[in-house]
Amino acid sequence: MLGERRIIHSPQKRIIGLYVLEVLLTEFDEEKYTKDIKQEGYENGYSEGHESGFHEGQAEERQKNIKSMIEILTEDGMDLESVIIKLSKKFQLTTEEIRRIAKEL
Repeated sequence: MLGERRIIHSPQKRIIGLYVLEVLLTEFDEEKYTKDIKQEGYENGYSEGHESGFHEGQAEERQKNIKSMIEILTEDGMDLESVIIKLSKKFQLTTEEIRRIAKEL
């Protein structure tokens, strides 16, 4: 609060005045402000990029696992359609998604 009006009672006189309780004078540093905003944007972008890369890595790893399981199960004599159905349930993917991965083999 910059100021407040008060009545001061004193035995000799009554004074009405404006008293500044707190004055905060600052100089706006545009260069520092811009630098801070850029740094904040960089940190947010880095965090989002890191998270995005993490999820991409997880998806790639999952695809590798699915490919390996398709190879193992078909080598053990299981027909491809049964493998696709089994893996779609296991990984909660559609059969079309599993077929697409299987075609990459």
